[in-house]
This record gives sequence, C-alpha cells and structure tokens, in this order.
Amino acid sequence: MPKTTFINLDDQKRATIEQAATREFAAYGFYGARLNRIVENAGIAKGSFYQYFEDLGDLYLHLLEQLADQKLAVIHDILAQQVEADFFTQYRLIFVASVRLLHGLSDDSRSLANHVPPFRDLDADRLIEMRKRGEDSVITPMITRAIARGEITADSDFAFAVVTNTNRMILQYLKSKVDSEKYSEIFKEGPDLDNAIDRFIIFLRAGLTAGHDQSES
Repeated sequence: MPKTTFINLDDQKRATIEQAATREFAAYGFYGARLNRIVENAGIAKGSFYQYFEDLGDLYLHLLEQLADQKLAVIHDILAQQVEADFFTQYRLIFVASVRLLHGLSDDSRSLANHVPPFRDLDADRLIEMRKRGEDSVITPMITRAIARGEITADSDFAFAVVTNTNRMILQYLKSKVDSEKYSEIFKEGPDLDNAIDRFIIFLRAGLTAGHDQSES
C-alpha cells in the first residue's frame, strides 16, 4: 500500500508520479520497468520513492487499485439507477459501462490493466482482495437478488462460476477479433461489441435458468 508520505503529497505531485509510472509500465511491462526512468520522469529523487512505496510491485498494485476503484464506482452507479431491472439487463448495462470506462482510459492505462503479471510476482493477497471487492459488492449481491426474484434458477455457487467466467470469455472473444496491441479497438463500442455481448447473454441466461431443472432431474 502507498505509505502515508505519498498519500500526504499534494494532488499534482501524486498525479505526476502515477502518470510517470503508468507510462513506464505500459512501455516496458512490469518486468522491463525501471525505477530510474520513473523517478527521472516524475522529477523526484530515487530515495524519495522508497518513502512513498515499498517497491515497484507496490506502485504497480496501487495503479491497478485505482483503476479497480474507478470501475466499481461506475458499476455501483449503474446498479443504483437500475434497481428494478432484471439480472440480465443489469449485467449488460454493467458490461457496456465497463467497456466505456476502459475505452475512455489512456492507451497507457489500458495497457497496464491488460498486462497484469502472474500472482506469484506481485502481492497475491492484494490482488485477491482487489478481485473480491468486486465479487462481494457486485456479483454476489446481484446473484442473490436474482435467485430470490426467480430470475436465476441455478444454485448460487454454479451461478457465480458461470458469471465470473463469462466476463473473462467475453473479453477473450473481443481480443481475438483485433490485433492484441490495439487496445482502443478491443474495447470500441459498435456492432461487434453489441453482438458479442448479446450472444454471451443468451449463453448466460441458458446456463443460469437451466441449472436448477437439470439438477432436479
């Protein structure tokens, strides 16, 4: 986690360091990033960096956490406005809103978000906690509410597995349609995105409404 000295910096200085780090990670990846370039581009002393973060991994996770918080804020806003919508409508709206957020990011931020190194090379507990924040505050409550309403007839564990894996499948499908380096194209809205989401929602609906009947037969 960022140290208190970093949190207490003025907004502009924090932003300058974060921007320099984002550019570095986007250009060279996590493994190729060098602290010397980051501090030079941020205009800070190398010794100052260690007053702000433990190491480059700590800084990288801070940047990821910022992006995750942005996404969660957008999702919670959508859900607050669509309380009465059914699960599949909410899911579609959330996915489209998430895509809009990603498309609105700089190329550097998108690159950073899409090249997360393996858990073994970062603080796995922080990565797991980051993922669980989204699952516990969004996916699990949505599924629980949908089961109570009868919109999902599969059991909650099965539904959770299907929903979380569908998110990954949609992204992988979209990435397969373009050059993997053209991040702005991967998350571009249009017929391809609409078609992909609608096809996967048909798959999602079939899986989540058939599970109960199949388990009882």
